[in-house]
Amino acid sequence: MTRFGAVGVVFALAGCMPSTHGIHVRPEQLSAFQVGVTTEADVIGVLGAPMMKTANSDGTRGLVYGFANVQEGRSQGTTLLFGADGKLKSHHQTEADYASGRGRSSPPPEKQ
Repeated sequence: MTRFGAVGVVFALAGCMPSTHGIHVRPEQLSAFQVGVTTEADVIGVLGAPMMKTANSDGTRGLVYGFANVQEGRSQGTTLLFGADGKLKSHHQTEADYASGRGRSSPPPEKQ
């Protein structure tokens, strides 16, 4: 699943939620996950169960977390990709204020 697909799922959820739904991943949580070190189990231990897990034919796996606050018109999508070795390869986070049409996308971390 692409980053944009994950955000689409969050927007779809936002339309049918009474107030808030999902797991809001704070910047300090995301920055604590280290590329090449952090495992899928580490992330789930900190954030809880993801909204979605993906498994690709090349052995990579992904975790997708989504959050929507319908009353405030905000949503967030966070995708973490793990290599075949089980270690974090990259992460990406997108936030949107769909009431105002503004959004923010975090740049991917530099490769080590």
